[in-house]
Amino acid sequence: MMRQRSGRPSDLSTVTFLSSDQALVEGFAWAKAQALTYVFTGDPVGDWYEAALPGRQAFCMRDVAHQSTGAQVLGLGHITRNMLRRFAASISDTRDWCAYWEIDRRGYPCAADYRDDSHFWYCLPANFDVMDCCWRQYLWTGDRAYLDDPAFRYFYTKSAHEYVHRWDQDGDGLMEHRPAYGSRGIASYNEEVPHPLVAGDQVAAQYAGYLAFANFAEQDGNDLMAASARARAAPGSTGRCNSGTSMFCSTVSVRNTRVFWNVLEIGRASCRERV
Repeated sequence: MMRQRSGRPSDLSTVTFLSSDQALVEGFAWAKAQALTYVFTGDPVGDWYEAALPGRQAFCMRDVAHQSTGAQVLGLGHITRNMLRRFAASISDTRDWCAYWEIDRRGYPCAADYRDDSHFWYCLPANFDVMDCCWRQYLWTGDRAYLDDPAFRYFYTKSAHEYVHRWDQDGDGLMEHRPAYGSRGIASYNEEVPHPLVAGDQVAAQYAGYLAFANFAEQDGNDLMAASARARAAPGSTGRCNSGTSMFCSTVSVRNTRVFWNVLEIGRASCRERV
């Protein structure tokens, strides 16, 4: 059972919507009130909003990254920052530089997805999706915590380097999933596809994450690191796939994520292989 929030919805959000169409005004008011019922304060994890399957009293990396813009409109940017920092602070070498995929209201990894550091649920796009989210939140808010907080800085650096190296077993610049990994290191947010080696949303997230890392490096005055990150994302980079072309392959359009999609089969393209 969900607990009561501290305070009223009006205490958390002052955004309003005006229109000559009263149905739109009423619809916005209803949606705002609904969203604010999933905001909680006073828990050990700090202020948070639900961003996971119902009833878990938790928030996961993917859902926070994807709900963050709407939350910002509602005036919940400070809560989003707390949740993102919780993810950033949880990154660990013992989990191959994965963070906690889902965190509960007590500040612990959600038991539905985590047993120990060798047995847990994790989708590989997550680190880069969160990094891109942090950059978008910084652009919106100007909050320098996204630049200066050591937990964020450590997360960005480890995600852009050690995280990729640990999961890129063939050295082509792309992180891979092998069937033996089980749910620990799924290559996509599409959790129904059986054991894709590499998936389009993962490559798109990795691309966006490198650009976010480059942007943070530029803000920090580290032009050399920024250039290196942009080079890793650019076509023609040192990351190679089987065809010998760029990291993203000559047939790939990153903008619409037509990249290594579905179960990968021999013969479908030169940059795919069976796992």
